[in-house]
Amino acid sequence: MGETARSLRLYREFRTVPDVGGRVASAVAAMTRMSPLDPDYVNPWRPASRVSVRQSGSALTVDLSADALANRQVGSELAGRAVQQLVYTATAAAVPAQI
Repeated sequence: MGETARSLRLYREFRTVPDVGGRVASAVAAMTRMSPLDPDYVNPWRPASRVSVRQSGSALTVDLSADALANRQVGSELAGRAVQQLVYTATAAAVPAQI
């Protein structure tokens, strides 16, 4: 996530991440735990101690431990982008799994 002159934007980074229990859980865990490669980007998440994912048909349910939400320096715009980041990350990781 990076800041432009007018707003915050999401930028995609491709990473190799540790397997913590499936493609989606691994991608989401990395999203909360890893710093962006570009020093101009920010990560609003805090490291999640637990990430679980359930799939039902084409729907995913992602459950994050509360510590992932511990950053209190997040305004409404950044919080909205963080939710988008979670959805896009989980969806992108799930695509090869036919979701």
